[in-house]
Amino acid sequence: MNPTSFVMINPFWLRIVAGDINVVPVSVRRLVRDVSRVYVHPNYNRLTDSNNLAVLRVSEPFPEFHNTIEPALLNVNMLPDNTQCQFAGWGATTDTVTAVVRPQQFLVTAPILATASCNAPAVHNNRVQQTMICAGALAANANTVCRGNLGGGLYCNGRLTGVLSFGLTCGLANRPGVYMDVRQFTNWIEAQFTRTDNPPPGWVPPQPL
Repeated sequence: MNPTSFVMINPFWLRIVAGDINVVPVSVRRLVRDVSRVYVHPNYNRLTDSNNLAVLRVSEPFPEFHNTIEPALLNVNMLPDNTQCQFAGWGATTDTVTAVVRPQQFLVTAPILATASCNAPAVHNNRVQQTMICAGALAANANTVCRGNLGGGLYCNGRLTGVLSFGLTCGLANRPGVYMDVRQFTNWIEAQFTRTDNPPPGWVPPQPL
């Protein structure tokens, strides 16, 4: 999710699609659910992108057993630098105002980078916090995350490891993707599935000026 757009999120504007990896053509296996509730992390900060997570609750559960749907397993372990991961998304290939999302899902290889390297002045200049993961390439690389990919998942060893927060520069050098480290938020994520309150549409935690 775009960290600047939390204030505009209304559950009635969102739908969750499962069972199909492409936008078009539509698979006969595709299932769609309305979103009933949006839970934004209470410590989300739009200036630093810290705690940049939200959990979406669907109005009706997806089937537990389905030949093209299975739940994502959450990573719970600290992974060493250079672990080979993959980002899955549908974002654009160029950083232009006319860029459009891809109709077919694509995968980007994104090895985990040392936080110190990503926090270098020429890279992300100390923006990468302890609750974040930096992954991708420091060298210019055309096959990377780009416009339209915010909120996408980084998968390592088959488990959801990160949620893309910032670093969208479409292949420029020194701009690897930065992700929220899922393993540090598993308790909060799981707690959202038992909540009974319903935040008002567009709710976001109070933000610093």
